[in-house]
Amino acid sequence: MSFFLDEWPTQFLEQQQMATQQQGAQQEGHADGNDKVAWKYQGWIMHPEFGEYRLPAQLELKKRMGKWRGKWNVLGNRKFNDCAWARKAFHEAMESFEEENDATWVAKCDATPHEDAIFSLIGTPKKIASGLELLKGHFFVSPKDGTKPPMPVSSWDFTKDCNDHLDSMHVTTYGPPGSVQRDDRGLVLDGTGFAVSEPITERMTQKSLEVSIDLDDLDQEEVGVMSIGSMEKTTSGFDAIVYNQRGCKQWMSCSEFFRRSQVLGGQAESERRLHLVATYDETGSVTLFRNGRQYGDTYKAKSNFESYNAGSARVVFGARHVWTNDDDKTHSVSPLSKGRGADCHDYEGTGAFRGKIIRAALYDQALSARQVKLRARTGRFRLWLVDKTWECGDEEHMGHLSERFHHTETIESPKDRAISLAQMASLIRYTTETCHKWTYELPGEAAAGAMGELETPCESTTITSASKTPTNITARMASKSLNMQTVDLYQLVSWLVAPATREASCSFVELIANGPQPPTWMISHWWGEPIIDFFRSVERHVALRFLSADGSYYWVCAYANRQNNLEELEGDLKNTSFFKAMEASKGVLCILDSKATPFQRIWCAFEEYVALENVGRSGPPMLFDVATVSEGTATILSDGVTDEDRQDKMPALRKADREQEFPLEVIKLGLDYNISKAKATRYQDKLRILEWMKAMEEMKGHGSDELVSKRIKTFFAMRAWRQCVMQKQVATLELHRVLESDNRCSTLEFDSSYLYEFKDDDLKRLCQGLPVKSLKKLTLNLEWCAALTDSGVDALQLGCCERLRDISLNIRECTDISSRCIESLLGSIPD
Repeated sequence: MSFFLDEWPTQFLEQQQMATQQQGAQQEGHADGNDKVAWKYQGWIMHPEFGEYRLPAQLELKKRMGKWRGKWNVLGNRKFNDCAWARKAFHEAMESFEEENDATWVAKCDATPHEDAIFSLIGTPKKIASGLELLKGHFFVSPKDGTKPPMPVSSWDFTKDCNDHLDSMHVTTYGPPGSVQRDDRGLVLDGTGFAVSEPITERMTQKSLEVSIDLDDLDQEEVGVMSIGSMEKTTSGFDAIVYNQRGCKQWMSCSEFFRRSQVLGGQAESERRLHLVATYDETGSVTLFRNGRQYGDTYKAKSNFESYNAGSARVVFGARHVWTNDDDKTHSVSPLSKGRGADCHDYEGTGAFRGKIIRAALYDQALSARQVKLRARTGRFRLWLVDKTWECGDEEHMGHLSERFHHTETIESPKDRAISLAQMASLIRYTTETCHKWTYELPGEAAAGAMGELETPCESTTITSASKTPTNITARMASKSLNMQTVDLYQLVSWLVAPATREASCSFVELIANGPQPPTWMISHWWGEPIIDFFRSVERHVALRFLSADGSYYWVCAYANRQNNLEELEGDLKNTSFFKAMEASKGVLCILDSKATPFQRIWCAFEEYVALENVGRSGPPMLFDVATVSEGTATILSDGVTDEDRQDKMPALRKADREQEFPLEVIKLGLDYNISKAKATRYQDKLRILEWMKAMEEMKGHGSDELVSKRIKTFFAMRAWRQCVMQKQVATLELHRVLESDNRCSTLEFDSSYLYEFKDDDLKRLCQGLPVKSLKKLTLNLEWCAALTDSGVDALQLGCCERLRDISLNIRECTDISSRCIESLLGSIPD
């Protein structure tokens, strides 16, 4: 998706041109002739409407035919492209251009003629023209009359620091060591600490509290996320945004003795990432907003609002109420923690919060619904000038890495070096900020050798091997800077993971973890997929399985193995880090690119075999999920219904509906799976793995290494069946033949509920494909398949399924199926 700005103010861009020419820059991204000036910026942009995380973005400024133009490119996100305010290109000039003012850009949207998208650029034109490396700013949807979001009196961005960016109300944390930490995720609280600001500087009656948070869990009770109040004693006045205190999993405004509090009747909370605003106006009305929309009812407080005086009242984060306790008295409430503040007071608090406080603001007015909507829909961007690239391993490159990554913990067992989604997000953020300084040409001999032909270091190759540069990367492209749309794991390992871990000879996880991180899931994938797509797949999987972003861990070979010493991959396959990680995991998440490349990799085949055959497991069967990204959106084929599906009273239908979004072209590639065509960097690795699989099968009395091919085909056939019925592709793709060939399939679950298109011929094809020699358990959900008749069910003769011991059949509301037909079916079931 691109934005364009037709004409930039001449003064601004001429200054850019002059500064560039003075530097004598003749490379791309700088001046090259009077009418071919180009400046490139690359970084990220984020907005609530397209998810929690930053999207890679680019901005290019060019002078064409005497006019300056700016082009935005936000990489690969369908949600963003569908936003009404993003559909129209920039076409108005910058509104004002004062040397001491911020620059502002305006974009009108045809789809919403009453609204504009306003972009504000932080940094004066003078600074930008003199070679400012970083452009940062914000954007929001604004009415056409130019109304902008309200200005707070204090503002905190805890992803940066604990300072008030508008006033002097800086924040100090309290609690046991480690109970409150600040990092690039914000203030991270474990439920035993809190943070307190310096006093307010003006008297305040009407007010608004605004906070963006990330809840660790939805079951915590009576917790405060942001409050303002006097702190002399436990009974001092306060107003707070509180969760799960009186209404079950609901939000409310709490106050001392509930004097200004009331259950709002809002929805029970189901999300963790939230933007909350509480407003208190001069009439005594209290209103709460959640993600830009009013939450529950507005109500009139039973008592007058508390007036908070300058120099005494403070803002609190992560607790419901905080007070001073200089006399060490015992109070009736149970305090969270105690600590001495900069003002020599001891503070105690109650109403612990577990989660992250990301950003917050305090207003001296009660925001209107319109103003809250503007604040909730504010996005941000940061862009770095693409002016020069690093040499991989040079002093500047290594210096930048050493500032960011340090060896923190030695984790001896490779299986305990898994990585969380939050840690991946931090890695993605760093890559977004620096990859414009990386080039396609990787260290080592940039000679022939196709990256697409290689497997990963999972294949016992080392990251210093010669064949690193893809054959389609020409000498001209080799010096080009990378961008987040294309950065893959080969490049990430070469530019970040390997050099950052070389000195300590450790894994990447050992640079970011505070201790062992056992895997919840193991990931099977190809290194050639863009890391942004990999991240989107994991992000979707965390949501689907109701996992924790910072408490659930995924084992990823690139981050878990010590890339400068791959001895952990040698020896018996059952002793490799891959096998040990799978043994410790609940399941395997297989991430596919658009060409399903992992199915062409022998080590991925090994992982799929172990997962599907539950090799070495004594506990519950291993789960096997498959993910892919199409048009910036991740979709997943899951092994059974998930926690997200169970939020629907018809979880199987919910699962079927979401899996219909999985690209049919990728499914077709899965149906063509052939392990004999799988490749390996070292041919002996392929022989080693195939011989191991064959030996495993012989131990079971079989003797074929083709099992994994059949199992993968069956997996895709069963999950594609519903989609193929709707598109009339079952016969074309011969799904029944795929199913029939899997003579080791013992359990079969088929759900076509509420699928009117499922008719007699479809059921007959399914019956033709039943693996009659191996089937032990059959579950058929045909509920509301109203087009079925006796003709279809008569084909379901189960007498030939000699090993069948468990059958479940749901034909509710299949009104054209007679009782005679059912009696006949039951009579055919073997004893």
